[in-house]
Amino acid sequence: MGLMEIIRSYSPAERRNITIYIVGIMFYKFGLEAFNGSISTLAQDRFKANNTFTKWGALTGLNQAMQCVGSIAIAPLIRKYPTRGVLAGAILIFGLMTVILLIVDAATGGKIKSNGKIHYGNYTPDALFPVYMASGVAY
Repeated sequence: MGLMEIIRSYSPAERRNITIYIVGIMFYKFGLEAFNGSISTLAQDRFKANNTFTKWGALTGLNQAMQCVGSIAIAPLIRKYPTRGVLAGAILIFGLMTVILLIVDAATGGKIKSNGKIHYGNYTPDALFPVYMASGVAY
């Protein structure tokens, strides 16, 4: 059975739904990778110079450990709940973690970069740990 035969075996509505699903997953994956890169950069900027890479390594390692936890937790969740609900929950958690960082930064005096200066809020950079760990579970 060739590729074109497989594609034609789906109705036009099914092909459209499959395409929308694939594009949605691609955007989600792009968002996750951009988020992970931005958190990594933020952590390296915010941690004190004498222990920047020690804390950054711990932060990255904990995020990867939480990704393992999320991977293990997904199987029982998919068995118990519809797949679309589990996926929606993961996207919601990921979105909340992104928004939490933005709100905390703005509420503590952070500003958008202007005149070449970075203005971070007055929160402890250790607050990145629980946020990044929770986003790891949703990864």
